[in-house]
Amino acid sequence: ESIKIARAVDLVESKISSSSASDNAFSSLAWLLDFAGDQLDEDLKLIQEEEKKQGDGQMSATIERAFPSTLHVFIPHNKRGRCTKKKISGVATAPSSMPTRHVVNAACEILIWSRSMAARKNGAFSKSYEKFRGTVTYANASTKEIIKSALMTMQTIIRKLRQKLNNYARNKGFMLTDLFVMDPSRIELKQVLLGKIGDLTKLTALASKKMSTNVLRMIHARFASDPRKVTKFQSIGDFIHAWLVTSKTGEAIGNPSEAEELERSIQVARLSATIQYLRDIYSQQHREEENSGGDNRSLVIASMDRRGRNGNHIAAILVACSMAKWPLQRDDTDMND
Repeated sequence: ESIKIARAVDLVESKISSSSASDNAFSSLAWLLDFAGDQLDEDLKLIQEEEKKQGDGQMSATIERAFPSTLHVFIPHNKRGRCTKKKISGVATAPSSMPTRHVVNAACEILIWSRSMAARKNGAFSKSYEKFRGTVTYANASTKEIIKSALMTMQTIIRKLRQKLNNYARNKGFMLTDLFVMDPSRIELKQVLLGKIGDLTKLTALASKKMSTNVLRMIHARFASDPRKVTKFQSIGDFIHAWLVTSKTGEAIGNPSEAEELERSIQVARLSATIQYLRDIYSQQHREEENSGGDNRSLVIASMDRRGRNGNHIAAILVACSMAKWPLQRDDTDMND
């Protein structure tokens, strides 16, 4: 495993060093690696400056950049694409070969961080990188352990630097879900208005579970201010998981609290947005069929789920709603409608 990663790193470095300026592919790759390394250094420097100002009590001083980038979230690392043991007839067996994806991620991690001054100024990293590349050209059974040890040393240093970036981002509450777990009172309406779909969906679930009326009000205000910002259900599973529990008659159980009412109105808004999205898709396809001379035969939509699950039933209802022409119910005070 370590030899494959070392060979991949050495191959890329050799191609970059031997390529000419006219070689667009490796010139672009070299530029991207240098850019990523410089950006990571800027982010780590920003964190270091802020930590120093916190210690000196000078947090009111102006910093050149308000926040670090989010590059550390997206760059490859060696935990991605890793092999997993497969069970065959109840017996766990190790895979015969390492996925190419893991080799690429692990090699890219080394290539990117080797351009970072924060990593290079660490003597252990620099020495390990020299051993890593210097011994791979004559890799054999005796040098395998040297390469493996060098790789593990570099990955440990990289992991600590990456953890520093991740911890800073989490402590600042850049994700609404992280901020909610730390302190729900710090969440403001402007943050909810700018929240991403995935983050907002998880925040809604957390706020509903904790019965956080204030956060649910802000999410409801986001949807009410601009229907285009309503987050659609991403899948049937998401739909089932987020749906409120009601009695057989469809009425809410007991006297709903304000938090439950807000959650219910958010649910109706998400359902309306989902149906409208499906209608837009169907309308476009229907127009294309009409333009191509398609017929207008009636359709029958049926659900044949015999396992007692509701997934197929919900899918059939959504398909039927997407083809219907009745206006969507915008008044969320009536759950049955």
